[in-house]
This record gives sequence, C-alpha cells and structure tokens, in this order.
Amino acid sequence: MAHGQMRGPELEKVMWEFFQRKADVLVASSIIESGLDIPTVNTLLIEDAQDFGLAQLYQLRGRIGRERQRAYCYLFIPLAPAKWSFA
Repeated sequence: MAHGQMRGPELEKVMWEFFQRKADVLVASSIIESGLDIPTVNTLLIEDAQDFGLAQLYQLRGRIGRERQRAYCYLFIPLAPAKWSFA
C-alpha cells in the first residue's frame, strides 16, 4: 500500500518491492500521479472517479501502458447520484 502519509524511505521500499515484482497488486492513493514509472503495469482501477478532475485522471492513466502490451483503465463511480458532487 502506498499513500501520501508515508515517510519517504517507507514509500520507496513499497514502490521498490512492487517494481521488483514481489507483489502483483499495488493499492495506492493518488500519490502515484507523480512519478510512478513501472513499464510493466497495464491495469489501473480508480474508485470514486467523479472526485478527480479530467487532468488528474489523464495523469493517472498515463502511469500505465508504457510498454507494447495493451493497457486498461477502469473508472468507477457510485450508483447513487446523491453522492455525486459537481462544483
């Protein structure tokens, strides 16, 4: 798991282990928006996608699919429109 409240060395350790394929799945906050560069990652799931701006979603999607294999980005939104907020 990777998130913005982690200390630098701890975050680096988690990312390095993922990069070395010691884990198949990385659960992360939007901290991966800036700097994650692991070419073999080909799938991204974004929960509550309505809470992100278009530029953020574009940046997050840009973190995957950097090799020749096809990449997938799945955006999930809640079913209940009452939770949606449009500013």
